[in-house]
This record gives sequence, structure tokens and C-alpha cells, in this order.
Amino acid sequence: MMKSMRKPAGGTVLGGHEAMPMESEFPYGLRIELDEDALKLLNIGKLPEIGAILELEARVVVKAVSSHTSEGQGVRRSVSLQITDMELEGMSEKKSPEQIVYTEDN
Repeated sequence: MMKSMRKPAGGTVLGGHEAMPMESEFPYGLRIELDEDALKLLNIGKLPEIGAILELEARVVVKAVSSHTSEGQGVRRSVSLQITDMELEGMSEKKSPEQIVYTEDN
């Protein structure tokens, strides 16, 4: 089941002596930028409309894990994931079972 990664409403980021409003409604690092080479690999010709909803399926490799404790903040954990393979539903042409089984990639 998918979980919303949206930050809670009214959230702030502490900076110096005062709190500052968050710049994004989602945590840092969750945005993916696809350059021309990536668009070609995904067979994306016509670009999607801004605001379009697509489904992303990805395979990732865990590159780093971290856990540390600091005074006043408790335990903070993080995981760094490298996307190695991905597919965007709604953008690429559907492949037949024969194309999937008999491609050079498989």
C-alpha cells in the first residue's frame, strides 16, 4: 500500500533562533529529475502535462544507512537509495510478453 510522503500541514524547519516555513511540501530527496538521456531510455517522446499523475515502479540499491542520537532531537535515522531500474506507467508503450522475454535487457 502506498503511503503519502507529504509533510504535515504547518510544519517548520528550525534555523538559528527562529523557525522558518518549509519550502516544499515533501521531504528533501524525494524529487526525481529526468534528463534527455533518461527520457529516451524510458521511451518518453511527448512530455506529460504539468500536474499529471504517473505511477513509478523502481528497483533500488541501499547505498548507505545512518542512525545517530543527539541531545534534544533523539534518534534520527536515514537510508540512501540509488535507483537502478525504473518504469513510468502511463508514459511508455506497453510491451507484449514476447518483447519482455526476448529483449537484450532480460
